[in-house]
Formats: sequence, C-alpha cells, structure tokens
Amino acid sequence: MVSRGLSHSVLYAGKYSMWVRIEIEDSVPIFVCVCYFPHSSKTRQHRAGWNEIDERAKGYRELGHLVIMGDFNAHCGIHGDKLDTAGRQLLRRSATLGGRDGVRVLNGTSLYTGGHTRVVEQKDGMTVETTIDYVMVSTSLLPYVKGLEVLEDRMASDHHMLQLKLHNLSATAGPGNRLRSVWRVEDIPHYKDELEYSKLVDTYQQAFKHWHGEIFRKLQGIDAQFQQTADSVEKSLVLCLDRVSEAELGKKLVGPASTPLMTPAVKKLDVARRDKEMALKRARARTGAGSVESVAAVEAYRRAKGALMTALKARREGWNSKCSRTSRPRNPTPSCIGPVLRRSRRAC
Repeated sequence: MVSRGLSHSVLYAGKYSMWVRIEIEDSVPIFVCVCYFPHSSKTRQHRAGWNEIDERAKGYRELGHLVIMGDFNAHCGIHGDKLDTAGRQLLRRSATLGGRDGVRVLNGTSLYTGGHTRVVEQKDGMTVETTIDYVMVSTSLLPYVKGLEVLEDRMASDHHMLQLKLHNLSATAGPGNRLRSVWRVEDIPHYKDELEYSKLVDTYQQAFKHWHGEIFRKLQGIDAQFQQTADSVEKSLVLCLDRVSEAELGKKLVGPASTPLMTPAVKKLDVARRDKEMALKRARARTGAGSVESVAAVEAYRRAKGALMTALKARREGWNSKCSRTSRPRNPTPSCIGPVLRRSRRAC
C-alpha cells in the first residue's frame, strides 16, 4: 500500500480499518487510515467501524495529520446520489472524528475532480454509477491538499481509484528492504505428478550418489592427521545439492521474515505503553518538561515501557528456544557423515 521508498510503519490493523504512519521531513507525520465497510444496510456494523476509527484518531491527530480513505459503502447525496442511513452516519461521524474539528470530506468539494467512484454494468447493458468511496483529511492537512482526483482506469474493478495530491510536503525516505535469495519451492512438482516428481527426485539422488563416491574416495586417500572435518564434508554436500537446486528450481528474492512476538498479553502491554506515552506528551504540552505532572508521567511511561520490553524479551527467548527444539534433527545430519565415513574407511 505504501511505497517501499518511504519511511512508514503499520500501527494498527482491525476489522474495518488499518492505520499507517508516514514520516514527513521537517513536519509532523501523516496518519493514514484505510477502511472497508460492509453494505450500507448493515448500520450496526457501520457504527462499530466508526467507533474503531475514532478510537485511534483521537490520539493520532494530536501527533500529526490525518487522512481517512476507503470504501465506506455509504451514499451521501454527492453527484445526485440518494442520501441513505450510512451516508448520514458518515457525515455526522466525520464532523467530530478524533475531536471537535473532525475531518473534512473532500468528495464533492472544489478540490475534487471527477465523477462517481463506482460503476456497475448490468446485464441489460445499462450502467449504474454511485459514490461510495471517500477521502477525508484533518483540517491541519487542508493547506497542503492540492486536489483529489477520480482516475479513469479502474484496473478491472468496479471501483475507480482515488488519487490524493499533496504539495509543500516531502516524505522521509525509508531505509529500504533488503531482499534475500530463496529457492523457488513453488516449482517443485506435485507428488501425484509421478513422472515429473520422480524425475526431480532422481536428479537429487544421482547428485548425492556422485558426491558420496567422490568424498569417500578423497577420505580414503588422506592420512589421519589431515582428514577433513565434519563441517567441510557438510559444506561440500550443501554445495552439491545447491547446484541441483539452482538448476532445477532457481531462486527468488523475498523480504525479511517476521517474528511472532505479539501475543494478546504483549499487545495489551503495548496499548498501555502507548497510552502512557500519549499522557506524557499531553502533560508536557500543558505544564512543561520539569513540572511535577510531567515527572510523574515520565515515570509512568518508563514503567509501562519496561514491562513491555521485559515481556518482549521473554517472548523472544521462548520463541528462540522453541525453534531450537523443533529444528533438532531426528536423523543424522550431513555433519554426522564425516565420522561415519571415517569409520567406514577404517573398517575397509
């Protein structure tokens, strides 16, 4: 959703919305909320969606600008649409979202270019056009809004893409994601495809047999004090199999894998930490950095952060321990081949 070249982070992913923070040079960050609401007739779920958005908008608007966008499945009377219950709820909730000033709906304003956002082709050849996708911004971001455009290319969807253009702001460049090379395991034939599967297995078996004969001959011709270590034998086996994988599968680049650290208990501590951080910023804004209130807020934040770090450390250690247990081999690994071969040589 966000370009890899921008410095950003995903803050929250819920049932109806997801929040992303985008860093801006020499300015406060922009908090972008992407939403998807159910059918307009499901008013109770719409209410739950707005509550979910409002809960986080209250805190984020104190730290930066807000952009709320997505498919709200609501008709607000724009471009001749009929106003429905979901549309009335959108207009009412957006007016107070996150605080007294709320957010500004850009659809239908002078900053808006284009028509309806959704087009449905019916069986009789007629088309029905409506507006159910919206972009809203906080009043603090309005001076930087250049325009909102409905793009013509729908990319095979029944929705048009909305492009929000900002000026006089420069996004901070991100560190970039380093890619790593992995085997294309999706190209491994299915075992039910006996011909292709057997061909691949046979290729590995022939390579292993060739390696086994070659390494055994080498070990026979080496004196005891110069015998290869098990690590060198393992490395030669890995190189042998890698050559086959390179030829049969090929490689691809993937991003860094995540570590499952955020359990419900850890998430609860993280929420408490964010609440204490928000309280600290409010205290400093009201009374200054050296006041009694600020000192108490700092101490509360440090305790909350310490509890979170302790829980994360325990979770990480537990996960690493679990990984080490589950990855313990049941059968002899290549590192065991060296001693086995050396014993075989002595037996010969």
